Amino acid sequence: MSDVLMAVNVTVIDRVKCNSCDHYNSRPVITKDMICAGYVGNKPADTCQGDSGGPLLCNEALVGVTSFGKGCGQEKFPGVYAFLSKEQLNWIKKTMKKPKI
Repeated sequence: MSDVLMAVNVTVIDRVKCNSCDHYNSRPVITKDMICAGYVGNKPADTCQGDSGGPLLCNEALVGVTSFGKGCGQEKFPGVYAFLSKEQLNWIKKTMKKPKI
């Protein structure tokens, strides 16, 4: 675990591929509400323990939050992110605008 905020570029992996026997083998099933993302070329790139709830950005826009993975930086087991719906994004924006207590 780091005391310094870190960032990494990840590659989105097709849901069918992520559910294949080469990856999660549908254990658990990666649904349409999830995004798999990890390795960039041959370089490990992933979230890890302690990153849950952290953002997944695409072109500087929030599209998901870190959910789970199997280990850290494993090519066959990319990070899995919860895909954020428009309603969830609106709730986040609204909540962030509230004054601090």
